[in-house]
Amino acid sequence: MVETLTDNRNRTVSDVRHAFTRCGGNLGENGCVAWMFERKGRLEISVEGLTDDAMMEHVLESSAEDYFREGDVYVVTCSTEDFGRVTDYFKSNHLKPHNADLVLVPKTTVQVADEKSAGQILRLLDTLDDLDDVQKVSCNFEMDEVLMEKVAG
Repeated sequence: MVETLTDNRNRTVSDVRHAFTRCGGNLGENGCVAWMFERKGRLEISVEGLTDDAMMEHVLESSAEDYFREGDVYVVTCSTEDFGRVTDYFKSNHLKPHNADLVLVPKTTVQVADEKSAGQILRLLDTLDDLDDVQKVSCNFEMDEVLMEKVAG
């Protein structure tokens, strides 16, 4: 799912379509994959000074939906309706998020297992990232780190 912001729709559609074509994909109609994603609030909060039990308590009190640890941050998810309230809760409890944003979360994912597909996907993501009008790209693939490093390296 590619989210764009533009002053020239025709140019942006042409640039995005060209990126997909160059990388072995094709651009679908506007909104054709929207059903595969769910919009959620996502906050990233440093694990420093927090235990799992303390974070669980904050998640329950804030009306957030879930949390998990990803490296050195806790990732807290919530509904879009509760995003402001959950963000305010964490800020008021001196747990200022490093990042707080509305994101598209895939409902299901697809495992990428072969190098050719992995290369095409990573090349497409890099190409889209280089386009000025592209704001966000949301994906529904999973790739193990070994394959990703092999293809990227």
